[in-house]
Amino acid sequence: MVKNLLLTLAVAIGATVAYGHGGAAFYPPGTGVQDIHGSMFDKIVKQSNYTSIVEFYAPWCGYCQKLAPTYRKLAKSLTNYAVNVVSVNCDDNRQLCAKYQIEGYPTLMVFRPPKYDKQLKSAMNEPALETYQQKRDAKSIHNYVVGRIKNYVKRLPAPDTKEFAHWISLDDKGDKLVLISKAKIPSPMLKTLAIDFLSSALFGHNPSKTDTVTINGENYELPLFIHYKNDSIKIYDGALSDRIAITKWISTVTGKLPTEGPLSRKKNKKNKKSKKVHDEL
Repeated sequence: MVKNLLLTLAVAIGATVAYGHGGAAFYPPGTGVQDIHGSMFDKIVKQSNYTSIVEFYAPWCGYCQKLAPTYRKLAKSLTNYAVNVVSVNCDDNRQLCAKYQIEGYPTLMVFRPPKYDKQLKSAMNEPALETYQQKRDAKSIHNYVVGRIKNYVKRLPAPDTKEFAHWISLDDKGDKLVLISKAKIPSPMLKTLAIDFLSSALFGHNPSKTDTVTINGENYELPLFIHYKNDSIKIYDGALSDRIAITKWISTVTGKLPTEGPLSRKKNKKNKKSKKVHDEL
């Protein structure tokens, strides 16, 4: 009996050492999971136009230890999208966890930002909150969260229509970026780019039924990504699978940095390294 007690204590101590105070072994830097504390929560989750998924956990919790590899995998799969993957250690953040009435570990919650309003940039409303209660595999969580990314991409008719021309003419000094493709709906990456440049450009998508499109008398194969401003157009000629390259191009043609994302001002200040994507617009 004494031997079993000692073994139990050894296992408990081992778990404490392995997962540590603050959850460092759970989600160290480089995993894509932002393990945050106290006031960081508002800045990362509530003051962002990104959707956030938050895991409230305790480092000693066996279910949390089991979920950790899945959550790391999830974070890597969402690197290229407008999603914050966040974890909160409830042992270190009791007040924050009590605020959201966390009663069991791990609890997964999705925070959806309010609709963006240019007049209220510095006074955002509370995000909508929902508890994730579906399958806890990386693919299921990924699909659920991606489906909750805000859509600021305007569905457009064909470029040769009056409706298209009218949209392009809105705010003559403004930048418009349009993807013409055979996809029926805007991809998560296109929606992400629209959020990254939410305060500086309008984004549109034309779901074409043809393989080519005529722009200014020239034929182009789809997909095609175009920048419109005043009466001039610029066509992106790089890979549509590279978010970083597209973001750099948008910054070049608009003269503006994104407000969020890996190349935003706040990321540049922290000297974050850029990552390529493996998904198409």
